[in-house]
Amino acid sequence: TVRTDVVKQDQLASNQRRRDLYLSFTEALFDEMDRVRKSSNQKGQRTSAPSGRLIKVMEEFRPQVLLVGSDEVVRAFNNWDIYNQQIANLSPQQIMVHVADVLRAMRRDLGYPDTQLRRIEVLAVFLTDAEQLEDACAEEVVARFANTRSL
Repeated sequence: TVRTDVVKQDQLASNQRRRDLYLSFTEALFDEMDRVRKSSNQKGQRTSAPSGRLIKVMEEFRPQVLLVGSDEVVRAFNNWDIYNQQIANLSPQQIMVHVADVLRAMRRDLGYPDTQLRRIEVLAVFLTDAEQLEDACAEEVVARFANTRSL
């Protein structure tokens, strides 16, 4: 029927919008990791200020994720939000654990609901020293809101 076809088209468009949004977010993260890695290689220290591109992507991501992301993605994003003042109190390892949770939630939302990838495996895709985060990845993440279920 026409109604069924319209619903299918809406679902396809929504899925594509999520894919594009999540891809933009992930590419910005990869670029940021490359920038930080190059900066630390050149200066011997890591930079903590996010790049302009990451900030721009995050500004675009925030309103869109609320509208098109699954509940799990929104919750994971809320637990890791680079603009959140609490982030200053987190160690770099804890921040990366939150990043892994966001990426795993995105994978589930894009059609891999039973993904078995652990945090460390997700981070190993773009961090050459992911093994150093193994202890942090095993720790339970405290949800930002008390009624938020853990990932």
